[in-house]
Amino acid sequence: MRRLPPFGSFVLSERTARPLLGGMCIAVLCGILVAGLWPFHSPRNGVTWLAGENGLRFTRYATIVSAGEFRAAGARGSSCSVEVWLQPALLEDSNTLLAFHNSRPASLSLHQSISDLDIKRGEGRTEHFYIDNAFRPLRPLFISVSSGEQGTAVYINGVLARAAPRFRIAAGDCTGRLVVATSPVGNSPWTGQLKGLAIYHRELTVAEVLRHYLAWTGQGRPDLTGDPRCVALYLFDEHGGSLVHNRMGPGPDLWIPERYRIEDQAFLAPFWEQEFDLPDILRNIVAFVPLGFFLYAWLSLRPSAKRTALTVTLLGALVSVTMEVLQAHLPTRQSDTTDILTNTFGTWAGVVLYRYLAARRS
Repeated sequence: MRRLPPFGSFVLSERTARPLLGGMCIAVLCGILVAGLWPFHSPRNGVTWLAGENGLRFTRYATIVSAGEFRAAGARGSSCSVEVWLQPALLEDSNTLLAFHNSRPASLSLHQSISDLDIKRGEGRTEHFYIDNAFRPLRPLFISVSSGEQGTAVYINGVLARAAPRFRIAAGDCTGRLVVATSPVGNSPWTGQLKGLAIYHRELTVAEVLRHYLAWTGQGRPDLTGDPRCVALYLFDEHGGSLVHNRMGPGPDLWIPERYRIEDQAFLAPFWEQEFDLPDILRNIVAFVPLGFFLYAWLSLRPSAKRTALTVTLLGALVSVTMEVLQAHLPTRQSDTTDILTNTFGTWAGVVLYRYLAARRS
């Protein structure tokens, strides 16, 4: 009876090893599927109204979306400005505060990047505008992003934080569907409180920024009477229900879905469009090493085993592709080709590890 190469002080016969290794393969595969696909469905939307004050609280897996699309009709050549009053829940978070999503190659989005504010223009290949330590210390923030012919200026609580002359936000960048507290194309949930939001198709002056900050934080709303370029004003003063009404301008209301959702979830997003995330890459490699290790050990017991290493690596790739396809239908997951490459490499690394240990112990 053939015996497996000894590992440590254990020597297993083929009769004993075959069911044991088969069970290990199934256990590892189940663990990978659970880790990659849990919770297997769209969770309930974690948005709740604040008690005793205006605003919404966003917990994990929470979002609101516009009930219709923002349009730039009559605003050709004009710019876009945004005011948002919020309270982040985490000092170090890296997720999406709000984003416009449409068919244009350029669109506006605001992100909390650790403790920095990251303003992006575009999808895929993007322009970035960072305001360092905007969220440090953890406190309520009134963020004003004002853009015009001279570029873009960002104010924190009425005070200029940074200006970027070459970064300009056009009115067309603030069109399409508005998504709040996650990305329109992938799972990027932000947590905290949102107390006010206003969108303009014009540049805000320094005096207006300060006046709006004092009015929002002192009275709960700015005085925008007679401002034709105010596209939307959300006071979050409904205190219940599934709609946040636009109090001014032609912009749509905001809708609170019953379940967490991604508006236009990416399907097998190309790896060259993804940001390099070394910890995530390493996790995806390490996760598939046990699969390659035990699957190779099990398949190598076959009397006619040939090209087992290639077979195992291809099986690992197949498992990864299946998971990424399924993840495209789960809002808590992201479907991209980077994971397929790293998972396949992890499977191959498991094969190499088994063969190395077997050669040393035999």
